[in-house]
Amino acid sequence: MNNENKEDKVIEDIENRLGGEDSKKESEVLNPSSPIPFDPFSLSAEQLQSLKAMLAVTPESIKRKKENPRVRLRRINGNIVEDIKNAYLGMVDDPENHRKVEKHLIPVKFFGVDGYTDVLYSEFINSEQVPCEVVKTDIQTVEKKEGTVVSRETGKLVEMISTRREYTFHVKLPDGKVAQLAGKIANA
Repeated sequence: MNNENKEDKVIEDIENRLGGEDSKKESEVLNPSSPIPFDPFSLSAEQLQSLKAMLAVTPESIKRKKENPRVRLRRINGNIVEDIKNAYLGMVDDPENHRKVEKHLIPVKFFGVDGYTDVLYSEFINSEQVPCEVVKTDIQTVEKKEGTVVSRETGKLVEMISTRREYTFHVKLPDGKVAQLAGKIANA
């Protein structure tokens, strides 16, 4: 029986430590129910100095200046790209082998220049990107006939119409002029 008493005492001791009175006392100490009052007049001069230093580096409020969104436009040989068309494979002179080779080209229209100029696609992709501020955005909803489909309700052929939005940006160029361009060229 002496052995059973020792086991019971050990079990009671463990219960007290895990969920008994000792844990309640610790939780009361760690989580006080009432906050400690703060009295700035009871602080020493050194404590006041450190408090002033902490308050000096703390920002009063976070206010960010509202800025217009920005887009990146491509610049090739000092000219800003206004529009592009679909890339294609074209024949280009190869100066090393003195013959024509097939390369990817992309028609590019520059600001202030009429017509499109063919540029190597690799040159277009690796060209400089200039950040420009968007002054105004125009959104237009465009419906396009895609073809005909069979209606679920009637079982007859009907036209399928897709609706999409087209964006037009009024962009402030690096030279200060405002230009209007299609959304597909922004960040291209």
